Amino acid sequence: MTAGQNTRAGFDIDLREFMAYEGDLLRILVARGVVHIEHKRDFLTIKTGNLFVEYKQPSGWSGIVTTTADMWAFEYDDNRWLLVPTDRLKRACKLAERQKRKARGGDHDRYHGLLVPIKWLIPPYVSGVADPARPPEPKPIPRTVVSDDDLFADVPVRHDAA
Repeated sequence: MTAGQNTRAGFDIDLREFMAYEGDLLRILVARGVVHIEHKRDFLTIKTGNLFVEYKQPSGWSGIVTTTADMWAFEYDDNRWLLVPTDRLKRACKLAERQKRKARGGDHDRYHGLLVPIKWLIPPYVSGVADPARPPEPKPIPRTVVSDDDLFADVPVRHDAA
């Protein structure tokens, strides 16, 4: 992204800082054979439990729709990342779109995105998000619901194929 007339104040400073963070992460992943990485910083994830995955900006399609990255790296807290293969993230985005989990976000709320619950991207995966070639996850051990505000109460268990 480049600075333009609609860019918020301080963007140039943030960009330099993000580039430094991307460099740290890049060194780790290149050593593991990952070539193209999309880095996103979303500190609201800690409060909401959702990742904002952009798909459109004022100039047109963007983000997950146009990505060529092998993997996405979400920095959800200082130096804490969730690394997600792009194909898995796209499956989660399709599920979020079917559930109408659309939102506006980014600078001045000018970007369209999908709110993907972070719990969909870590084991045990929501049905339809795990890698198709991966063996099925073992059935979860029954758990006691602590309260009506249980974090996993809204996680869909089954979804019909789209």
